[in-house]
Amino acid sequence: MNIRKIAELSGVSVATVSRVLNRKPYVNERVKKRVLKTIKKLDYSPRVTAKKVNTCITIEWLDAVNLESYENILLTTLTKHLVKNNFSFDIIPINEIDFIFRNFYDVIITIIFRPPSVELIKGIKDIPVVTINNPIKNKNFYNIYSAHEEGLEMAVDHLVSKGHRRIAFYVENNNTWAAVERIKGFKKGLKKNNIELPDDWIEVGENKEVFSSISKIIKQEPDALIVSGENLIIQVLSCLNILNKRVPEDISVISFENMRVSKYLIPPQTTINQNLEKIGELTVETVKNIIKGEKAKKNICIKNNLIERDSVKRIVKEEQRVFVQI
Repeated sequence: MNIRKIAELSGVSVATVSRVLNRKPYVNERVKKRVLKTIKKLDYSPRVTAKKVNTCITIEWLDAVNLESYENILLTTLTKHLVKNNFSFDIIPINEIDFIFRNFYDVIITIIFRPPSVELIKGIKDIPVVTINNPIKNKNFYNIYSAHEEGLEMAVDHLVSKGHRRIAFYVENNNTWAAVERIKGFKKGLKKNNIELPDDWIEVGENKEVFSSISKIIKQEPDALIVSGENLIIQVLSCLNILNKRVPEDISVISFENMRVSKYLIPPQTTINQNLEKIGELTVETVKNIIKGEKAKKNICIKNNLIERDSVKRIVKEEQRVFVQI
């Protein structure tokens, strides 16, 4: 089977088939779908690297991959380990999921979080899928994820140990698996430490400017803030500066560890570390086990740890202070 046959059955030129296979622009969407339907029907594989494991990394969208993003950090460690193991790979945004077929890829790795994207991935039946930080129950799926609930509980415990009781939580959304787990962990940490705060101390930033969300939080006069997500801390610190709030003098802050940023900020940030390097390494190990036909764990949960730096201060109650008169 060759692309001439595909072109003939699709009623297009060989050049058009080639453009579709190589994801080149300027192909009419209707024509592209017709060609892809023919390729599926013929069970055609364009793979030229037959001796290599051919892997697809599926992401939400290319715009999400910027220098400091969670996605970029994960992609960096994933591609490093894939190359090390002589695996070939493509990076495909979820809106081009039509390119994922039975014979094109041996394994799919997903870095997705939006509910519609999850539903699309669930439709993959014949290819092993390794999910990162979004576990999906399916016989062909292998899930590697961070203990988000435990991480947020740990952050609350740390703040309480430093004397904080008025703790706010800023989270980007409340409809992804990770966000739901983190909200659960935050509430569990408050309850465990006998702290009663209204639900509006959890600020969900969905479709809002970061400054608007942080301004709303500050009006409630918290003494500490937990920021969910590796991508947000620079924006949050900028907003606090505009609002004349010093860290940690006026408000303590715990964010998520971004190994390229967190320790270099002023002040260096106390963070929850979900160990993205380890997640990337174990993801590729799982791919190796699948390819070798060895038993691979269906679910791998990686514990978080707290990295203590300078963005959290200790609150000393008046009755705890000792004054020495000279």
